[in-house]
Amino acid sequence: MIEIFDLNNGIYNVTYRIDTSGTFKLQVKVNGDAENLKESTITVIPNEASVLISTVAFNKIVTINSSENVLVNVFDSFGNRV
Repeated sequence: MIEIFDLNNGIYNVTYRIDTSGTFKLQVKVNGDAENLKESTITVIPNEASVLISTVAFNKIVTINSSENVLVNVFDSFGNRV
């Protein structure tokens, strides 16, 4: 959802929530005029790791004081890999 706030001084604040990490192109047209098109690239990085959806997998029983390989899949609260 996009929210636009008119500050009544010629300036507008635009708020948009992106839940997916990655690189995105932002385009803004002033009064719908393509000649007044402003472009920018933004990069969204993953949030902190979430213990609720991250996983650890073992391929056999792990004993204390042993060295074993484990698979750790770490995700943020939006499902992005960290």
